[in-house]
Amino acid sequence: MIPLPDYAAALETLYTKLGQPHEAAKQRELLDAIDKLGMANGEKGNRMLAVIAIAGGRAKEGEDTLRRALALNPNFAFPQAEDPRRRVDRDTGANMTR
Repeated sequence: MIPLPDYAAALETLYTKLGQPHEAAKQRELLDAIDKLGMANGEKGNRMLAVIAIAGGRAKEGEDTLRRALALNPNFAFPQAEDPRRRVDRDTGANMTR
């Protein structure tokens, strides 16, 4: 089981603020391992890992992750928003908006 990267990032930040760099480094290593596992499984980019990297002051790492993803899917960073007023039948896909 792979933990959610946002939890590992939150722990990294917490340990850093608590003055526990060794524990923070463990969380950073976990995030790196999550990224490597994703890439080994064919994942070209992970938006959450990119955001975490940028927020954590690693802009180059985050930018590289986003570029890999955008090369394959230009809508990766900005997926189409669903109109909350539009209702669709789940079985037929028919528009049920009145």
